Amino acid sequence: MSGRGMRDDDAPIAITGVGVASDRHHSADDLLDPAARAPGDATDRLRRELGRGFRYKDRATKLGVLAAIRALRDNGQDSPAATTGVVVSSNLGNLQTVCDTARVIHAEGAGATSPMDLPNASSNVIASTIAIHLGLRGPNVTLCNGAPSGLDALRWATVLLRTGRARRVVVVGTESASEAAAALQNCAPDHLFDGAAALIVEHPTAAGALHVHQCCRGPDPAEATARALAASGNPPINLWLETTRTPTDPANPSDGPWSAAAGAAVDPEEYLGRAGGALGVVQVVIAHRWLIRHGGTAALAVAGNAVEGAAAVVLSREEAS
Repeated sequence: MSGRGMRDDDAPIAITGVGVASDRHHSADDLLDPAARAPGDATDRLRRELGRGFRYKDRATKLGVLAAIRALRDNGQDSPAATTGVVVSSNLGNLQTVCDTARVIHAEGAGATSPMDLPNASSNVIASTIAIHLGLRGPNVTLCNGAPSGLDALRWATVLLRTGRARRVVVVGTESASEAAAALQNCAPDHLFDGAAALIVEHPTAAGALHVHQCCRGPDPAEATARALAASGNPPINLWLETTRTPTDPANPSDGPWSAAAGAAVDPEEYLGRAGGALGVVQVVIAHRWLIRHGGTAALAVAGNAVEGAAAVVLSREEAS
C-alpha cells in the first residue's frame, strides 16, 4: 500500500493489543472465565486509572477510555498520534444522558440544561473523548448499527488502514447497564453487559501476530459466515463465537455453511449479558486471548440476525490471504 489512498484488500491486518474494562474484568483473559470477578473496589479503580477530567462523562465513555488505555498499554509501541484513528461501537452507551437531557428540556426548557451534560448527548461523544484524552489525531467515529455494530467497527478500522487514512486504529466496543438501556430492551439492568473491550489493529510489524481476515457482511448470520469463511480460505475453526439468537445451529454439521467449521461454539452473552454494540469487539478480544492461550489456528466471530443483518470475521495465525 502506498499510503496515498490506494486500496489493498489483501494486505494483512494484525491485532497488536487488547484491553477490557468492567467491574468484573480487569484483564482481557478475564473474559474467558464466566465466573471472573476483578478484585478491589471497581469504582475506585476506575477513577484512579482514568485520572481527572471525567466527572461529567457517562459510564460507557469512561469504560471505553479505560479499555483503550489498557489496549494501548498492551500494544506497547509508539505510533504517531496524527496517524492513529479511533472507531467505537456503542448502540446505547449514552442513551441515559440523552433521555435525561430530553426530560429536562421537556419539563423546564432548553435553558435548564447543564452545559456540562449536554455535550455528552452527542452521537460521537465516546470516540471523540477517547481521541481527545489520548491525543489521537487520526479519524474518529462512533458506530451505532445494531447487532453487528461491533464487527462493523472492526471492518471500518481495516478500511482506514488499507486506504492509508491511519497507520494504527483503536477499536472500542462499550455499553453501560443504565436504566434507560434496560427499559428500551425490556429487561433488568443486571441482564446487560456493563463494560468495554478494545483492540489495536495495524499492519503487522512482527512475526507471530494474529491476523484479521476480511470482515464480511450478509443479510443473516449464515450468509455472513459463509462469506467470511470463503474470504479466509476456509481454515479449520478452533473456536466459534456466536449469539444464541442466530437462526442456525453450529452444532449441526449438516446445516449450511456451519459445516465448514468443527470447533467449539461459545456465546459470550450467556455469561456477560446482552452486549449490544460491544458484542463484536468482545468476541474478537475473546478469540484473540483464546488463540494465544490455547494455541489454536483460527477462530470465527459472527454477530447479527436476519432483521438487522450480520457480520462475521475470521482470526488466524496465518497471514490474511
